[in-house]
Amino acid sequence: MAMIMKRRWSWMHRVIATVVVGAAAVALTTSSSRAAIVYTDPVDITLPWAPFLPQPQPVPIDLDVNGDPEFSLTWEGLGGLGYGWFAYLQSTALHPDARILSYGPPYPGASFAYATGFETGETVGPSANDTPYAWLGEFFWYDEPPYGLFYNGDWADPNRVRILSAGLSFAMNGQQHFGWVRIAMDTGGITLMDWAYESTPGVSIPAGVPAPACLPALALGALAASRRRR
Repeated sequence: MAMIMKRRWSWMHRVIATVVVGAAAVALTTSSSRAAIVYTDPVDITLPWAPFLPQPQPVPIDLDVNGDPEFSLTWEGLGGLGYGWFAYLQSTALHPDARILSYGPPYPGASFAYATGFETGETVGPSANDTPYAWLGEFFWYDEPPYGLFYNGDWADPNRVRILSAGLSFAMNGQQHFGWVRIAMDTGGITLMDWAYESTPGVSIPAGVPAPACLPALALGALAASRRRR
């Protein structure tokens, strides 16, 4: 298994709100509306998988950081003609309106769809396909014919760690907001990395990007301040 490295953040750094710098809100301007990305970078949480391991407790994902998570992430084992597992996202009981952008179902009569994996910078926004429960990917090793490894889903790749963002939507104050959660997956487990949402209702958000218009400016400001201190 390719190890998924964890960043060294303390629990106190669970929330990095990119919407406030000094006395002004850091905002992204899109056409005539004022929009801002609210970004959260917790300590990475890895749920390792191996045959016969018990299913782990779901990891909560609290997009708006109000103590009431909208989604959760975990994996579940598979049996039968071999062994394997699948990772999935689902909305929490208190947020039945929360949705994962998806495709599928993979075959007629299937009770699930696959989450769409977004590369960094791709747009997460209104979609005709979403679901409260979606598989990220699955791996299954057959002990009987056809033998070998079967895998499916955007996050499933037996040769490398796949890092993608799942597109999300949820209701806040009765209005729809879009967001993303970045997850890494390989044959040995999944890692929850970070997430963000767009603070303006109905406005799309670039996947995997904390604040595209803000971070370059912040970096330049930090460099200038460093030079002034010398």
